[in-house]
Amino acid sequence: MVGGTSEYTRPKNFALLFFCDDPEKFIPYTRIETVLFQDDIGDKFEEKIFHGPIHLQYAEVMSYLRSQVITEKVVKIEGQAEAMRAYNYPYAALEEVVANALYHKSYDDRNPIKIRINLDSIQVYSLEGPMPPLRADDLKMPRVVSRNYRNRRIGDILKELDITEGHSTGFPKIYNALRKNGSPEPIFETDDNNSYFLATIPIHPAFLGTSEKTSEKILDFIKDNPQITAEGIARNLNISSRAVEYQLKKLQDEGILKRVGGRKEGHWEIIG
Repeated sequence: MVGGTSEYTRPKNFALLFFCDDPEKFIPYTRIETVLFQDDIGDKFEEKIFHGPIHLQYAEVMSYLRSQVITEKVVKIEGQAEAMRAYNYPYAALEEVVANALYHKSYDDRNPIKIRINLDSIQVYSLEGPMPPLRADDLKMPRVVSRNYRNRRIGDILKELDITEGHSTGFPKIYNALRKNGSPEPIFETDDNNSYFLATIPIHPAFLGTSEKTSEKILDFIKDNPQITAEGIARNLNISSRAVEYQLKKLQDEGILKRVGGRKEGHWEIIG
């Protein structure tokens, strides 16, 4: 865990990351920043920053996601007598995504790991991207096998702590957890220079109210109340704010709905 000469012995970076109470003193921005958005515009949000040894950051972030973000719902399945229980985000998928960010982050880069909890997804962003020869197209495959590792010693310790397995099993575990939960597939992205890695875990559709019936209810209500706000729609129709924001954005993207004027003083127009 130490290196250098006998005259100047110093701890190695991986030792600072795991065994120093405040690794940011030596490796700046070694932290995880989370932002929980409460609307689709970005006016309402909650920030939380996790410090300390990286394995403890991981434990605290996962505890936060479990207690403050992950929720469960009974979902009726058409043509099936038994309902199923689904989560907005399966915990096992988030475990792998966050662990992957800790494992593969470039700790030479002075940027934190960032977790954005949107209305319709969770995104985990870290620098740098995957190690060559992996490219952006490779990230579209359900299994990605890496032959080069940026932080092999970090990976070894994460494996000893049962946080990772270290056999390129992360992607398959994420896909499997989402599939079992009935969630959409994940999206993994980087650029041509592999300068970043962005993992997007979509929310389970049942937590958005994405049915045609919900869209119709919102449109019918807007017809009679064109100046209504998203908060007003949610309150009057007894639909979650996240579901309303998602539906409004979807209807606007599809060219069915248009917002004229500002958020408070404007009004809705139904096109067609």
